[in-house]
Amino acid sequence: MQLNPPFWRDRPTLVTGATGLVGSWVVKRLHELQANVVCLVRDWVPQSELARSHQLERVKVVRGDVRDQALLERALGEYEIDTVIHLAAQTIVPIAARNPISTFESNIAGTWTILEACRRQCFVKVKGQSDILICGIPYISPYNVSSILNPLLVQVMACGYFFNMNRGIPLVKKGGTLILTHPCMDEFDPVQHPSYIEFFHRLLPETTDAMELHRKYEREFAQNPSYVHLYRKGNAYHGAHPFYMWYWGENGRQHLGQIIAVGAENQHVPRLMGWERADTLAEAVDMARGRQGRTAEITLMHHPPLVMTEVAVSAEEATRLLGEAEPRPQGGAPHKPGVAAKEEP
Repeated sequence: MQLNPPFWRDRPTLVTGATGLVGSWVVKRLHELQANVVCLVRDWVPQSELARSHQLERVKVVRGDVRDQALLERALGEYEIDTVIHLAAQTIVPIAARNPISTFESNIAGTWTILEACRRQCFVKVKGQSDILICGIPYISPYNVSSILNPLLVQVMACGYFFNMNRGIPLVKKGGTLILTHPCMDEFDPVQHPSYIEFFHRLLPETTDAMELHRKYEREFAQNPSYVHLYRKGNAYHGAHPFYMWYWGENGRQHLGQIIAVGAENQHVPRLMGWERADTLAEAVDMARGRQGRTAEITLMHHPPLVMTEVAVSAEEATRLLGEAEPRPQGGAPHKPGVAAKEEP
């Protein structure tokens, strides 16, 4: 296992299938690299390399089955696991032939369960919706590495990513206020985002309606010879890319009743977006309370790299917001996650 030692030093790492042939040697190598290893062990296997070398005595051990989601979530949380190496599987073909159901459950259901347990580590539980949501927009997004966060990307972070990262129920109520903090510079990278410049300065002054933009202009930008050339031969995003950034924010724009940009260095960028502007956060909160009421509830989002909010509301409110939950198979993912969330611990 040729690995970067500094990367693994003190890294909390969960290894499933640790007593297997591959798992035993992986654990041994991780221990040599000074990783903080946690092993998921279902059965004691004395002849495994992990047991014979007494390596099991040098690592943390969680006894249980890879299909036990509650156990996996507890282990991931209590040991603050950063990395999972999933090796648990039934690999012996004759055993699989004799016991296909148990093999399926270990190999397929087990893999699904650990993926779901990892996914759920991103969830942040929040009690109820607020009237006002405040979020600071970072300097970077998935679409501007080594480039400027242009106004359209500020919009997609606020109305797209930050608004939409929830399990079905938004953090802010319908008609609520989103307050974002960003200077909203009218700056674009002509190398990476050439079509963004035209979209922002030519199209948005005409309309901000997503469907109208789609019908009238998307094909034109997609087939623009200059944008096609820059996409194929240069470092530019596709000519139609700004349209999809605008569409990604449509859900937030339709839901929110007011968006206020704090600290915008100009008036025209917020105005083109359909936003209001404030110099300070205190001024923005006063503006929001003027619309939402003096007793409006406020949520402030502190953003680590990725979170997905899980808003808890009453069953009646969940039905109103999401509709009836559809039945789901045992162990399957919920179709209406906001409804299922209230049933889960």
